Formats: sequence, C-alpha cells, structure tokens
Amino acid sequence: MKKLKNIPEEKFKLMLKGSATARNLSFIYVLVSLMLTFKLREHIEYVIPLLIGVSLLIWYTLSHLLLKKFNLRNGEFKVKFNLYRLHILKREKYESTVFFIWLLTVVPAYLFEKDITTLTVLKSMVVIYILFILGNKLFNKVKEDLKVIDEQINSPEANNF
Repeated sequence: MKKLKNIPEEKFKLMLKGSATARNLSFIYVLVSLMLTFKLREHIEYVIPLLIGVSLLIWYTLSHLLLKKFNLRNGEFKVKFNLYRLHILKREKYESTVFFIWLLTVVPAYLFEKDITTLTVLKSMVVIYILFILGNKLFNKVKEDLKVIDEQINSPEANNF
C-alpha cells in the first residue's frame, strides 16, 4: 500500500523534470537563433525574423516554462499538482505555434548560402512536421499521465496527498 502512495508523486517529479528539460531546450533554441543572428548580422532580411523568433521564445519561456511555483518541498502535493495541470493545459495552447514560428525563422537562416533544392525544402518540411507530431504526442502523453495521477490522488485509497 505504501508503494501506491509514492507513485503519483514520483510521476509528478518526472513530469517536472520533463518541463525543466523543455525550458532548458528553449534556452538552447534562443542561443541557436542568436548565433545565427550574429552570423547573418549584415543581412537584415534574416536578422529581423530571427529576432522575432528569439523574442517569441523568450516570452514563451518566461511565461510558460518557469517552474518556481511547482516546488514539492512544502508537502502540498495536491495543490502543486493542480497548479501544474492548469499550467500544462495553458501551455499546450501556445507551444506548437511558438515553436513552428521559431522554426520558420531559423530554417531560412540556416539555409543561407546553401544550395537549395526541392529535396532540401522537402527535408526541412519533413523535419518541421516530425517535430510538430512528436510535440503533440508528448503533450497527449503528458495529459494522459496527468489524468492518471489525478485519479490516483483523488481515489478513496489515497489519503495523505
């Protein structure tokens, strides 16, 4: 019975680690864009979209990926979990759009002065599509996990969450 009590909290901690990874990756994406911006600083037609993409990513990261309020040290598991669930559902509305726009700013800059063929364009489209599909699958998995944890902590057997 004691094992059942720890499962939701452990799953939640894993979800928090996943969100922290998403936040860190977002900062890496910002760095990639800034490096491309610096590399192409003399080509304003690439710099402006890259800076828009960077601004969008920074806004998204600061408003949706910061996890300060989800610290589990206080022992308020249910409260923190409910806050996190609302946070994830709000985040889902923006994530794919933000990263799609960011990719639309990065791909042309990445392809600058490269031989662009139909195959290159198709490869870029496939990569964007795969990333979009993977992102949606991950969000669906997270929503399923949220539902399972919610059922576990609200079940009659769970007393001390």
